[in-house]
Amino acid sequence: MVEGNENVNDAGHPPSTPPWKGGELSHPPPARPETGAGFRIERATISLAPRTLSHCLDLAAMFYGRRLRDILRLWACFAVPCCLAAWWLAARWQLDVRTVLGLVYFASLPMGVLLVAGAAASSFGGDQRGGFVRFDRRVLRLLGPGMFRRLVIAVGPALVLFPAHWSLVLLGLAACLFPSAWLLVRTGFAAEESLLAELDHRHHGRRVRELVRGETADLCVRGVMLLAFCLLVGVVLFLTVDGASGQFFQFPIFVERVTDGEILGDEAAAYLFTSPRTLVPLAAVILLVYPLGRLAWFFCYIDIRVRRDCWDVELLMTREALRLEGQS
Repeated sequence: MVEGNENVNDAGHPPSTPPWKGGELSHPPPARPETGAGFRIERATISLAPRTLSHCLDLAAMFYGRRLRDILRLWACFAVPCCLAAWWLAARWQLDVRTVLGLVYFASLPMGVLLVAGAAASSFGGDQRGGFVRFDRRVLRLLGPGMFRRLVIAVGPALVLFPAHWSLVLLGLAACLFPSAWLLVRTGFAAEESLLAELDHRHHGRRVRELVRGETADLCVRGVMLLAFCLLVGVVLFLTVDGASGQFFQFPIFVERVTDGEILGDEAAAYLFTSPRTLVPLAAVILLVYPLGRLAWFFCYIDIRVRRDCWDVELLMTREALRLEGQS
């Protein structure tokens, strides 16, 4: 499914900048050294072309593989404390999977911002020193507003998952649509909007909001399909970890204990959602799958800007201008 003509690095380079090689996700040298480490559209290392959701997933999987070491380092920074907290909360306070999902939900905010910052730097020639774990000023200023939005979005699901009365459950279901789903779609590109503002200084924030309003239905469909895909990958990965743990370390997590009769019938669901033995790998697996979906969402943003703002045309014009400048 990966497009064969994704590499755009051979097109339109000025004579002073020799063509760089290495595929779709490698790093070109700066076309204009005086611009420093900021993002520039002429430094794009990916093909700026319209993409379907499957193509965005392809590119996300390719990026994940190419930058696996950096992503695993980022994953460890958040997975280790989340897993330790999940073990302690389940073992000491008998809290269940709902609390673990809350931990992962809020931990995914800084993880996602750092991931988008790294993907943007890799895709548009930014400063990539230090990998993805870089809490610079651009990243830090996104965390406060982002955490507030996450709290608002979590109100509806929290009322449903922690029911105190049936009326609150109905209120929570309504809140899942508004403001939760509405805010999730309208602010889903907040990190991209802020981190890629250098690519278009002209009313960038207002333009992004206009694009999101015009693409709301498509973004909702893409978001649901991405969530379903990540859930499927997460289930497969959890079962793989479960089987490998029992096979190689003689430490079965869930499936083998059920099939061997250690856990019977009605106890299986309670064990799956309350035991530290299952909650810890569950948290680790969710945080391992999350970057794949987040990267696909990032490339969906690039797709929208290409289709609606003609970034591909701007790239060709900029590179032609650089070629003519090099000849003069």
